[in-house]
Amino acid sequence: MSENQGRRFKRISNSLQAPVAFLMSCRHSLRGRLILAGLLIECVIVINALLLILAHHWAPGITLLLAALAGAIVTLHTDRRLRGNVVKLIEATSHIPDDAGELKTEIDTGDQLEILGKRFNAMAEAIRLRQTENLRMQAQLNQQALRLESEVASRTRELAEEGAKLNAMINAIPAGLIILDSNHRILWANRVVEQWRHPLPQMLGGTCHETIWADRHRCRDCPTERALQTGKVEASEKSASDDNGEKKYFQIISSPMRNPQGSVTGVVELVQDVTHSKKLQAHLVQTGKMAAIGQLAAGVAHEINNPMGIILGKADLMLSSYASILPQKAISDLQTIQRHSHRITGITRGLLQLSRRGRGDWRQVNLNELVRETLPLVEHQFLSGRSRLKLSLQPELPPISGDPGQLQEVLVNLVQNAMDAMRQDGGEVEIATRCRSSPGKDRENGSVALLVRDAGIGIPGTIRNRIFDPFFTTKPVGKGTGLGLSIVSGIIRDHGGEIRVESETGKGTTFEIIFPHKFSAAAADPG
Repeated sequence: MSENQGRRFKRISNSLQAPVAFLMSCRHSLRGRLILAGLLIECVIVINALLLILAHHWAPGITLLLAALAGAIVTLHTDRRLRGNVVKLIEATSHIPDDAGELKTEIDTGDQLEILGKRFNAMAEAIRLRQTENLRMQAQLNQQALRLESEVASRTRELAEEGAKLNAMINAIPAGLIILDSNHRILWANRVVEQWRHPLPQMLGGTCHETIWADRHRCRDCPTERALQTGKVEASEKSASDDNGEKKYFQIISSPMRNPQGSVTGVVELVQDVTHSKKLQAHLVQTGKMAAIGQLAAGVAHEINNPMGIILGKADLMLSSYASILPQKAISDLQTIQRHSHRITGITRGLLQLSRRGRGDWRQVNLNELVRETLPLVEHQFLSGRSRLKLSLQPELPPISGDPGQLQEVLVNLVQNAMDAMRQDGGEVEIATRCRSSPGKDRENGSVALLVRDAGIGIPGTIRNRIFDPFFTTKPVGKGTGLGLSIVSGIIRDHGGEIRVESETGKGTTFEIIFPHKFSAAAADPG
């Protein structure tokens, strides 16, 4: 090889270094390998053409060079079209996560790549249709979800309203409701039980005998225990003291609760305060006894009146017929007999009036005379006790309309309460009457007052508003029924009157009863 040829070959090899480096980098991809193979073939053809030219075979060499150039142009054009269509497919598939409607590409190569593009477009259309269907179904699901949400909200409101109604109904029941488990522990209680004892959170989990009844041991004859054992409704009564120390009576009805398998899992207790009924029952018994005693007293009074009338008549006859010849000692004895006979007659007359209550024996009554006729009924209590009686009767009182027997009962009750208030230290009981109107034209429309005043222990302000309630009493068990002042209040209302109380602890109490002068015929005839 000549020197010129060597230099020419070197220049050619230097110019081919960059393309060779590019071709070497293409060996890592399929497209690069195809291009590399095509270029290697072209290079062999070009080298052969150059060798022919160097050997002065110009025609074959130039023909090979032209063929290599044409092959390179075809290869580059094919690669460009292939690469463009592949880029289209890549760009189309990049929209898959976003919008299936954009998944479409235009490939027109007339070969398998075009078929692949058509298949891809068909897939894109299927995806678009599926996406449209999904959107439609999603809209339907959203509508269904909104409808269900509205129904759930409506049902929730209905359940809340029903729960509020049920809660109001349960709390309106004037009795305690308690749900207990099989170990007598409280699971729930209504508001009445909370008012009796503690707020519900403090009672939950506690046993009923400890929490409700403040007892360390289970109740005797416990209806809940029997209901758990027998599976039947059981009942019992129990007494307990409230926070004020007042004894209360309760009726307990225990009803078993069962699970779906029929086993008893707990008990519902209905607890009713029957204190009023118990006291009313005791009062009815006492009323029967008092009625019998009243009948007996009326019979005894009649039996006493007959001989006392004879004794009094004989004493009057002896004093009127033989006073001039009788010694002074006999006259004094006859006067003593006469005085005590009148006293006995007054007592029997008072007993007869008390025994006639309820007959409607209404007439004009002078309160001063009523007080004097009633005193013999309570006089022995003053003689046997440490209390003293004081009378302050205003003269010339206008009459009132009423039943003398009922009015005597009012006075006897008030005097007995006054003496009970001074039982320890004694003192003075004052009975007073007064006219509350000035003489003249106002006298006809005025009122008359009867006062009973004592110097006893007084009535505390905390209970002053309750003293006229039926069965309310501060006396020990067996010493009072709590009905005296309630009966007094009822009698005074029947007479169109009014009762007022003034009291100070440790300084005594004054009851003032005010009656109208005039009383209509309709009001004066309660029958």
